[in-house]
Amino acid sequence: MTMIPFNKNPLLSKLKIRWICNQILLNINKLNQLEPINRTINNSIPRQL
Repeated sequence: MTMIPFNKNPLLSKLKIRWICNQILLNINKLNQLEPINRTINNSIPRQL
């Protein structure tokens, strides 16, 4: 059985793109969950500009 390159197989590349999008969305969700923690940390650190 021969390997099919991604660009020669539209379905595979669509699936790959969808997977990448899902990973990005998952990461954004994780970041959003961290946001309140980050705000708390930032508020507790005196601003030094």
